[in-house]
Amino acid sequence: MILACQNISKAFGTTEIIKNASFHIEEREKTALVGINGAGKSTLLKIIIGEMRADEGEVILSKGRRWAISPSIRI
Repeated sequence: MILACQNISKAFGTTEIIKNASFHIEEREKTALVGINGAGKSTLLKIIIGEMRADEGEVILSKGRRWAISPSIRI
């Protein structure tokens, strides 16, 4: 496992953006994050890389892994 998210939740005021999101990514898996505008994709990525804190839940990164978002991708 290189990444696991367990019960991630995030709200802005009374609006829940992410509620109890859980998943894991194994070595050599290909993963896509797809959804409509405003679904919380960028928020989840910011939580994973530590730019934003989740209200609840835990992000677990495999030791020795570094994460970054390409400057060409707008978040």
